[in-house]
Amino acid sequence: MPIEIVGTRVDEANEATAYLTERLAVDQGTGVAIASAYWDASSFETAADLAARIRGRARLLLWAGGGTNRDAWDALEASTGKLELEIVLVGSPERGSFHAKVFAVEGESERWNCALVGSANFTDAGLTRNVELGVLIQNEHEPLSRLREWFEATWATGEVAEDAPIDQLRGHAPINFEESDRSRFVAAAQLLHEVHAGEPVSLRRLGSTASDTGAPHTLRACHGREGAILRRLDVVIGRIAGDEPNVTTVTLGRRKFPGKAMRRIHLTHERDRVQLRMWPADILDQARHFYRDPAAVQRVLALRVHGWEMRPNFHWGNFQTGYVHTWPMPGTRSLEGYADYWMERFRDEHVGQLEPDRFHAELDRLVADGIVDENHRSAFRLEFEDFEHANPCPGIGAWVSWEFGDAVALDDDGAFVEAVRVRVNEMLVALGEKSFQVPGSSRV
Repeated sequence: MPIEIVGTRVDEANEATAYLTERLAVDQGTGVAIASAYWDASSFETAADLAARIRGRARLLLWAGGGTNRDAWDALEASTGKLELEIVLVGSPERGSFHAKVFAVEGESERWNCALVGSANFTDAGLTRNVELGVLIQNEHEPLSRLREWFEATWATGEVAEDAPIDQLRGHAPINFEESDRSRFVAAAQLLHEVHAGEPVSLRRLGSTASDTGAPHTLRACHGREGAILRRLDVVIGRIAGDEPNVTTVTLGRRKFPGKAMRRIHLTHERDRVQLRMWPADILDQARHFYRDPAAVQRVLALRVHGWEMRPNFHWGNFQTGYVHTWPMPGTRSLEGYADYWMERFRDEHVGQLEPDRFHAELDRLVADGIVDENHRSAFRLEFEDFEHANPCPGIGAWVSWEFGDAVALDDDGAFVEAVRVRVNEMLVALGEKSFQVPGSSRV
């Protein structure tokens, strides 16, 4: 069938991704071409895995304002320059949206073997949860040729991500910070691997979680495959937080727990490093607890002597829109000055939810006090101008890294889980939170 409708009803699971994944796996293409309005952190991981599975390249044509969350922009920066990924940003937030969605398998002699054109963005929600509709075109030279001509012409108008002002785009983009679940993308990558290996699989398995796909036992056993590395890191962080009550999995490698000054930890792979990320004072109630304990603030900042890196992470929160990340648009204050500022404000005044009549006065104050720069205003207006309240969230971003080769060696020796646990507990103890203990012992 040269042209086929691929879609879902409201009472069905989204099978568009499964169908497309099957086509990518069996079509023996030389590459993947993807155009999408919106994209998240999983987009780049999945694209890299797809490129690896078909031993080709992945080209991503993305709207310059389409990063869905803070991790998406971090992932874009981390993905630029990767050999298997070519990324071009098109349009600008100021000129309106680029809203096209195309997924194609590139063949020999500059031809497309098949393409899916439809409503789904290259995001977790678009490909695994939403009700979407697409048209799959196969073995039809004329429409595929015209689609490819459109893609190449649009590609030529964009800017290579490595040369794009990502920091500026991140600050001005209208971002909705809904957390994404990358586990199904990783399951899709695993499915491709199994199809290439000739093993019978069910497309329904795309809906399984990463733990269902069988994570490698060590980082070395991942053989450099991004999806496998992320699954292994998810196992590592799971063994640290494993039996704790009220610990929930947010995405691969990310756990949420009931802390007072911090509630999120994330173990991930970035370029040639494994990175542990933690976010003290990430939302307003955490910030109140943190900055009203000056000793805890000083203990946290002192961790930099032990290899931790940190920077201000001021953003705004709203229950309707989630978190709006405005860093990196910091003001003139150092991290110490930033922390001193918020300790003083939480000590001397009530820092709380803002009503619309106080928005602009608070923005003026934050700019004047060197907490954010002038460009912060436009990012705020895009997200909060029409809402009834906004919560200032004066967080701190903290991370510690291992060179990937060092992490592999530790994991070979059975020591990596404990190495990560030590680092997680360094931060928790500094914050005055309960630390994660070896399973079977009590948490203190």
